[in-house]
Amino acid sequence: MKKWISTFVFLLSAVFSQAQETTLRASADKTTVGEKEVVEISFTVNGEGSDFVPPSNLEEHFYIISGPFRSSRMYSFNGQGSQENTWSFRAQPKRVGTFRLESASVTVDRSTIRSNKLEFRVTEQADDQESNDPRVYAAQQTYMRVIPSKIQVYEGEPFGVTYRLFAYVSPGRPEILEIPDYEGFFKENLEISPTQKKEVDDDGKELSSWDWAGYALIPQRAGTFEFEPLVTRIPTPVPTRRRNIFGQMVATNVYVDNIDKAYHPDIEVLPLPLQGRPENFSGGVGDLKFQVELSRDEIEANQSVTLRLKISGKGNLNTLQIPDAQLPDQLELFEPADERSVVPSPSGLRGTIIREYIIVPRYRGTYKIPPMEFVYFDPDKEGYVTVRSEEKSITVTGGLAQAPTTTNPESAESTKSVERESVDYLSEEIRWIHTQSGGMTSARPFYTRWWFFGGTSASFALAAFVLFAGRIRNWSESRKDAISRAAEVALKGLRTSNGANETENIFSQFLSSAYQVSRSKQVDGILQRELMGKGLDEGSAQAAYQLLARCEEVQFGGRTGTEEEVKREVERWIKDQAK
Repeated sequence: MKKWISTFVFLLSAVFSQAQETTLRASADKTTVGEKEVVEISFTVNGEGSDFVPPSNLEEHFYIISGPFRSSRMYSFNGQGSQENTWSFRAQPKRVGTFRLESASVTVDRSTIRSNKLEFRVTEQADDQESNDPRVYAAQQTYMRVIPSKIQVYEGEPFGVTYRLFAYVSPGRPEILEIPDYEGFFKENLEISPTQKKEVDDDGKELSSWDWAGYALIPQRAGTFEFEPLVTRIPTPVPTRRRNIFGQMVATNVYVDNIDKAYHPDIEVLPLPLQGRPENFSGGVGDLKFQVELSRDEIEANQSVTLRLKISGKGNLNTLQIPDAQLPDQLELFEPADERSVVPSPSGLRGTIIREYIIVPRYRGTYKIPPMEFVYFDPDKEGYVTVRSEEKSITVTGGLAQAPTTTNPESAESTKSVERESVDYLSEEIRWIHTQSGGMTSARPFYTRWWFFGGTSASFALAAFVLFAGRIRNWSESRKDAISRAAEVALKGLRTSNGANETENIFSQFLSSAYQVSRSKQVDGILQRELMGKGLDEGSAQAAYQLLARCEEVQFGGRTGTEEEVKREVERWIKDQAK
């Protein structure tokens, strides 16, 4: 009898132990699903689990519509309480086929528990099947399209790709789940503000459209490119067809996630022709213009002049090369500063790039700046275009005729003459000083005594404080006076100015007069540093440079506002500094 009792207790303990074993179970409400159906996938652990990790290939095979959601419930087994935790997803298959979902994992009592693997079979599902399925209805009411501005382009030719939303109803905000991989293309996001437009479909039915997102693309190599579809989630209102207690239809909607796959057209990229390609080809492709400008052609020695190279139009402005200026050796040239104002658009890239050289002639004379060439490829003309600038010249007045060099006998003789006169003049003042004392002894020098050192130091410190404080006060007052006087002149000039060019010149002169920042230093980085060194805060210094840049952009058609708007901002900035 005791033997049977012992056996029963052992079996009961084994069953109880088996019941208490911690497991993570993977399950799905269905494992054979249509391509557009939604499946619920759950992972349940019979314990207090943490650090849940979903299957590594879950998002490879499914679009996650929602989740993971975590839920818990308590239950009792053999008089003992226990807990069960579940993580669940709502997902839609990405493609037709059969695949296995890998194990999920969860941590229980510092141990990692792994789930079983699930197999799914995804079948095709025609659009007219299960017409009562709200997901099928949603797919008929909303969809996305990929619309390229061109499907055949040249290597380096910018074009745009727009993602356009179409709807017969009022959808919610779409979410892009997968973007085509534009490998081999340089891309920039389009800044699009979705605006509703009314259109008519092929059957004459009215619908709405929105340009939702997109890219400006520049192909980097030739070939025919195929792309994966654009996948979006579009919340779509679907009628519930519910009836009230009187049997009447109630006009209510629920939003259903429409997982839409938009076909991306293939893009053919043609290579740039080798025949007729000049050696100095810049790499530019598009419809471009090239200009060379001098801020002024007559100046005094040691003043500055700006040489500006400008490329504008439609093309690959972010990747082309700007020509280098070839200038006479006698002109002192500062490191050039480049400025790009390029805006991505649905048809490609538009804008302006500018390279500015600050030139400071030291000697009088007339200096020739030889013509410069810019070569680009025009896709519409299917050929290379060479733009050649006109010769420029700078007339410099004042200063020396030329730099003195030892190779010039006359200037060398002049230099020797100056040196000889200086020596002759100094020789009249020469006095011989004996360096030895002639045997005499002296006491300890007074300047080594502590009282002399301490008294002298204190006197110097006091005098320096008085002098420095007075200088600071005088300098501050004189600086305020200088700013006020410069502001008065500038504001008067702005009232009668006409055009952004005059506004820029007035503002530049104000910075020079009020803060002693010469025109040659009014470039990005240098101007801000100079103004901050004169006591302006970083924000005001940066605003000054931006205003100068905007004046120039308005002159050359940049999208930075009107001439009057820029003039008002310059006027406001000057008034703020003169307060």
